[in-house]
Amino acid sequence: SARDVDFETKIEELLDLGTEVLDLPYGFLSRIEDGTQRIEAAVGDHDLLRPGEECPLSEAYCRKTLTQDDAVTIHNAVVSGWEDDPAYDRFELGAYVGSKVVFGGEIYGTFCFAATEPREAEFTEFERTFVDLLARWASYELENRAANAELRRQNERLEEFASMVSHDLRNPITVASGYLKLAREEGEPEQFDRIEGALDRMERLVEDLL
Repeated sequence: SARDVDFETKIEELLDLGTEVLDLPYGFLSRIEDGTQRIEAAVGDHDLLRPGEECPLSEAYCRKTLTQDDAVTIHNAVVSGWEDDPAYDRFELGAYVGSKVVFGGEIYGTFCFAATEPREAEFTEFERTFVDLLARWASYELENRAANAELRRQNERLEEFASMVSHDLRNPITVASGYLKLAREEGEPEQFDRIEGALDRMERLVEDLL
């Protein structure tokens, strides 16, 4: 929840926390696009689970994760029938738990933890819920980051608009003020006081707008 910590740092810290809580050496956040899995962030020393690594979704454990609302768990890949699966052939993971990450109403990817060696016991309800919560947090942070980016773009457009209006209003104010100064030498003071009051009002409107 720390607002002064960027998204990437938070993800890495949560992946570290997850590997510690689950006692699994690998943790990663994946991005799924156009039938491809890309590792966005990762901890651990698995050669194929490093940031930037890609593979066809058909060869990834995460393809099963995308089809379920709750976390997918595999405590022993061989016992669970994954021995002949393309994902097992590619990554050789004996244990896996992952939950999908949703962004903008669409599937963004997955938040996962894994190990080469299988686990003796199945994943507990607490462990499944823990991974689900991490995935939901990632979904929220992605939504929040996108919303903040849109707010920044809107603010930039507002600043450009305010600058344009300020420029367009200040020019005639400057010209009118100059002519008013010259006209005071010959004109009626009461009428020119009204002009000056109107110009002052325009100046205040510009300041309020900015």
